[in-house]
Amino acid sequence: MAIKLAVIGAFGRMGKAICRLALKDATFELCGLIDALDQSKGQTYEQVTGLKTGDLMVVSDFDELKIQPEAIIDFSFHKATMLHLEKVAKKKKKIPYVIGTTGFSGDEVKTIKKYSKVMPLLLSPNMSLGVNILFLLTEVLTKSLGKSYDIEIIEGHHNQKADSPSGTALKILEVIKNNLNDDEYFTVNGRNGLVGKRKPKEIGMHAIRGGSIIGEHCVFFAGTDDEIRIEHRALNRDIFAKGALKCAEFLHKKTPGFYDMKAVLGLA
Repeated sequence: MAIKLAVIGAFGRMGKAICRLALKDATFELCGLIDALDQSKGQTYEQVTGLKTGDLMVVSDFDELKIQPEAIIDFSFHKATMLHLEKVAKKKKKIPYVIGTTGFSGDEVKTIKKYSKVMPLLLSPNMSLGVNILFLLTEVLTKSLGKSYDIEIIEGHHNQKADSPSGTALKILEVIKNNLNDDEYFTVNGRNGLVGKRKPKEIGMHAIRGGSIIGEHCVFFAGTDDEIRIEHRALNRDIFAKGALKCAEFLHKKTPGFYDMKAVLGLA
């Protein structure tokens, strides 16, 4: 039986990509679409997007879904995700919940982890295989070279992206700090003016916003005698959508818990 799937943020770039791929995948059956209603104006999702979803209408609230899903993928806005997540967590039947939304505060992440005690939940700022390999390579290089090399993170996205730095860049930073094992390291977001020479325990973070850049991330290790760069460029959004669907399939029938991409990809 196909997994009944609901997509939150259905009108967004990622939401539309996930719906398009889910329609071609026999593993899933699209049963619910959630987003702000101002884009539908009483029309079906198919009429608005051209995707063959039949008479499915977009609703603004999880409780308005006519069919209860067996998995949820959420690429919306952090405040919207928290509201939907709270409602789903109260349901008697615990629904696997995949979160690709970024821009959460530290307190919001703590709340998300609390919800994972009652439902299978996966939170990842980037669901592509390549980026998650980049995380692993960053971990290896930081452990081997980190304290003797200067480290900089550079990310680029389209001009409509609201949060900065990207969730992926912040995840890279988290990997680096966890493996430096030194609380004295600190982050500098961009540089401007007469800032003086680079401090030894400084990690640079730089964000580019322009055009239709899907997602670019570079981790730069600069030593006295050489430089190492790890770079990933997304060529289309399908890599993220495919990863999100893989996560939903992985979470289906899992017990409550907080899962990550390492578990999904068998890299844990």
